[in-house]
Amino acid sequence: MKGNVISIPISKKITFATLTLGLVSVLAQDGATGAPPHSEAASGLDLYAVAELFKTSETLEKFEESLNHSETGINNLDLDQNGVVDFIRVTEKVVDDTHLIILQMPVSESEFQDLATIAVDRESGEKYNLQIQGDTELYGENYYIVPASNNFGSWTVVRWIFRPNYRAYVSPYSYKSLPGWWAVRHPVALSAYRARTVAFAGRRNFIASKTVTVRTVNKINYHPRAPTVVTKTTNVTRTTTKTRPATQTTTTRTQTRVVKTKKH
Repeated sequence: MKGNVISIPISKKITFATLTLGLVSVLAQDGATGAPPHSEAASGLDLYAVAELFKTSETLEKFEESLNHSETGINNLDLDQNGVVDFIRVTEKVVDDTHLIILQMPVSESEFQDLATIAVDRESGEKYNLQIQGDTELYGENYYIVPASNNFGSWTVVRWIFRPNYRAYVSPYSYKSLPGWWAVRHPVALSAYRARTVAFAGRRNFIASKTVTVRTVNKINYHPRAPTVVTKTTNVTRTTTKTRPATQTTTTRTQTRVVKTKKH
């Protein structure tokens, strides 16, 4: 699996914009799924589906392959807007009984855009904690996906990373060296992506949370990697007022634009 590699050029420039309507829609979550406000990442990488895939993986190597495989269809990201789905690299950092699994997009040989992290720790004996967090620049602040029940200590992948003499997984793939099983493909429309991932995200084994569950994650001195910064501007674009007998209704439309620009 690691032997054959292919070279795929990936543009360095990452730009995306989100447009949300409504006075408070910037902070609102989708009532059905707990999804964050839609962005290029939220629309192309459903963290509920990522969580389900992690749950059923045997190892992090298998997780990385399934995450990027065209058959699962979970990865629909095209952050560099070159018309090709981006490869997601999986790497890990371990300190004591705390594991931080990082999902990131290679932007160049030395630059990465973090997408999400999976933090797992062993509190004591067979008691574990787990959380998946979307990168704050892409998914917003305090967006966590956590298991709906506490039986995840029996998952094969959790037991695998906590086995004796375990060595942290570091993806062998990079900006120009991608695996032979990687299939170059175009992203699909959001409606098609949702239909594809509902088999994973619809299982309801995970819930959204704003609370940190892996409190030892700070032991891992890791700073999210991003070659870009986010600038948010919010402007009221239109205000209409309708006056009726004894009733006055005011509707305000708010436009939020998120722009990512290259750091200098």
